[in-house]
Amino acid sequence: MRILIYSHGHPALSPGGAESASYALFERLKSEPDVEVLYVAAGLEKLAGSGRETMFFRGKSDELLLSLPKVDPFSLCSEDPRSVVERLDPIVREFRPDVIHMHHFLGVGLQAVPWLRSQASALVLTLHEYLVLCHNHGQMIKTNGALCFRNSAAECAGCFPEKGVAAFFAREMVFSEYLEAVDRFVSPSRFMLERFCPSPRWSEVRFQQIDNILAPAASGDGTFGNRRKGDKLRLGFFGRYTSYKGLDVLLEAISRLKPSYRKRLSVGVHGGGLESQPTEYRKKVRHLASQSADAIVDHGPYLNSQAGRLMARYDWIVVPSIWWENSPVVIQEALAAGVPVICGDDGGMAEKVVDGVDGLHFSLGSSADLADLLAAIIGGDVEAPKVDHRKVQSGSTQAFEEHLRLYRELAGSPNSVDRDQAQSAL
Repeated sequence: MRILIYSHGHPALSPGGAESASYALFERLKSEPDVEVLYVAAGLEKLAGSGRETMFFRGKSDELLLSLPKVDPFSLCSEDPRSVVERLDPIVREFRPDVIHMHHFLGVGLQAVPWLRSQASALVLTLHEYLVLCHNHGQMIKTNGALCFRNSAAECAGCFPEKGVAAFFAREMVFSEYLEAVDRFVSPSRFMLERFCPSPRWSEVRFQQIDNILAPAASGDGTFGNRRKGDKLRLGFFGRYTSYKGLDVLLEAISRLKPSYRKRLSVGVHGGGLESQPTEYRKKVRHLASQSADAIVDHGPYLNSQAGRLMARYDWIVVPSIWWENSPVVIQEALAAGVPVICGDDGGMAEKVVDGVDGLHFSLGSSADLADLLAAIIGGDVEAPKVDHRKVQSGSTQAFEEHLRLYRELAGSPNSVDRDQAQSAL
C-alpha cells in the first residue's frame, strides 16, 4: 500500500502543529513493512531563488519539497492551478499512491483537490483549523475579538464588509464544490467535527474523528520534576507569539498577581514570531513582559525534538489560546512529558485536558480568571495532578492504528473520479 502525505510546510522549515502532526504520521508509517510512504511539502519561500521547483529535503528520497505558486487568501485557490498540476503530475505518476492524505490544501490550492483525488483510490483531508468556514485566519474569532458561534455569509460579511455577502456566499459554494472530491475528512477533535458536519453537501458519514500522531522525539520520559518546598512555581509557554495563542493573556494574568506572588513565580517562554505580528500586538506583549520582567525568561524558538525535555523542567504548561483550538500538539507533548496543563475551558483544549485529572481549566481568554487560578496554585490551595504520560503515548498508538485501518479500507475502493475530467476543470 502506497500513501502520499501532503503538508503545506515541512516542520523543519515551517514549525506548526499541522506540519508536526503530518510528519509524525509519516515517520510512523515508514515502520510498517507493507507500506510505502512519500512526504511532499510545500516550500515556496525556501526554494525561491534556487531555480528549482522540487528538491529532496536533505537528500532524503522520501521527503520532497515543492515550490508552488501563491494561493489567494480569500478564495484559497492557486493563482496558477495548471502549474500546480504540472509540478505534481510526475511525482504522483512515479509514486502511484493508493491513498493521498492531505494535511492542508494551502500551497496546492483548492482546485488541485479533485485532480489529486483522480490520481488515487481515495483522498483523505485532515482538518487542522476552520479556514474553510472562517476567513479570519480560520480561527472562528470575529474581527472585534469575539468568538464566532456560527459561520454564514452574512456573519462573515459583518467582519469583512468590503467583501460583501455575495462574495462569501460564492466562496462557500466554491469550497463545497472542490471539497466534494474528498472521500474522508479527518478531525482530531469532536468539537471541530461537529462544526463542519452541518456544512452544505457534507455528510457526517464522510467525517471521522482521529487524533493527531505524536512524534516519539517530541515526548519526554514522563519524569515529573516535583517542586521542593520554597521553590518558585515554574510555568512554561510553548508556541507562536500570536494573539490567537494568547501569550498576552498569560502575561496579563501574571501582571495581575500581587508582587509577593510574582516573586514566587518563574515563567519560561519558548517560541517566536512576534516580529511578524501587528504593531499594536507587539507593543502590548512587550509592555506586559516589561511589567513582570523579574518573573519571565524568553528562551526564543525551540525544535520539536526538544519539546519533551524542555517541558519536563516545568511544574505546569500553560496553553492560553483565545480560540477554541482543535488539537494542540503542545498539549499532547506536555502530557506525554508528564506535566499537567492549564488551558481554556472550551473547544479541543477542553477535550484534551480533563479538568482536575490532566490539568486545570480557566475561562477561555480570561486573564483575570487565569490570574485567580495561578494565585490559588502559588498560595497552595490547588495542587498539581500527577499526569500519566503513558495515556498520551497509548492514545497516539491508537490514533496511528486508526489511520492505518482507514487507509486499508479506502485503498481498495474504486477510483470514480475521471482523470481527464478533473484536469480539464482546472
